Amino acid sequence: MEPIIEEIDKSLLAEEIKGQVCLQELSRGKMQLYVLEGYKAPALMKEIGRLREIAFRTAGGGTGMSCDVDRYDLDSESGFRQLICWDSENCKVMGGYRILFGKVTFYPSYPSEALGLLEAFFTKHCPDHDSWIVPHNPYVVPIPDYADSVLVYDSYESDLKALTGALHDRGFDECWSVSMTMKTGRKQYLLI
Repeated sequence: MEPIIEEIDKSLLAEEIKGQVCLQELSRGKMQLYVLEGYKAPALMKEIGRLREIAFRTAGGGTGMSCDVDRYDLDSESGFRQLICWDSENCKVMGGYRILFGKVTFYPSYPSEALGLLEAFFTKHCPDHDSWIVPHNPYVVPIPDYADSVLVYDSYESDLKALTGALHDRGFDECWSVSMTMKTGRKQYLLI
């Protein structure tokens, strides 16, 4: 088993955190939630890997390597993002979690009208302004002209009920039973 690497220099961590996406200020002290990509923040990624290896070894596991960082942490195409709790007062990573954004599949065998309604719903309630979800093979779906008259509510839940009703009224129950799990996954991943 390799010895765990030394703590990464705090000045390097403080410099790298400046270029990362801050999701939220936390109420306890000077802490923030950040999302980062390991290949864009090598010092932070090493520190996350160091802390991860310590935590897993303490629990009887671990990789046995000096730092728990693998290709999934560093892959720019389909790798994990890291969600971390950052202590800005002490320049320390207080905790972290690997995130892999879920796959959303619209099957071409579904009627185009049903796909268009689903796309309109997701676009309205799960927007991806930062392009965190990028399709490998984009499938352009025309959104029906009447979609705005179905999705009239501000709340996710109310529009979900309206969408369910509209799909049912048009005989698209088969698509929706599969799509309900897609909706749940996409919403949860985007609202971390």
